[in-house]
Amino acid sequence: MISWGTVIHPATPGRAAITMRQSTLGGLLLTPRDLAHRQAGYRPDPERLAIIREIVNLADGARSLADIAREMAGLHPGLFANDAAALAWVTRRFAEISDAADV
Repeated sequence: MISWGTVIHPATPGRAAITMRQSTLGGLLLTPRDLAHRQAGYRPDPERLAIIREIVNLADGARSLADIAREMAGLHPGLFANDAAALAWVTRRFAEISDAADV
């Protein structure tokens, strides 16, 4: 985490300076659920992760993200409003997976 202070001194004489404290942590919009999922003692639900396993299994080197999204939309018709929503979800998940793999 990085934090810093900023002081803005107005050019107009007699006006009070504006002081702010900021941090990278303050810029993160984390819900209590997000924080709980980041705790060392959190136990992920394997059923909730099943859909992630599905998209990883579909990543066979031949399918594009669009192909995987179409396949997921077909396998889970009630989960995605349309193919565009499936593609948005699949691309976000693969970006997260790729980021996690960069260790």
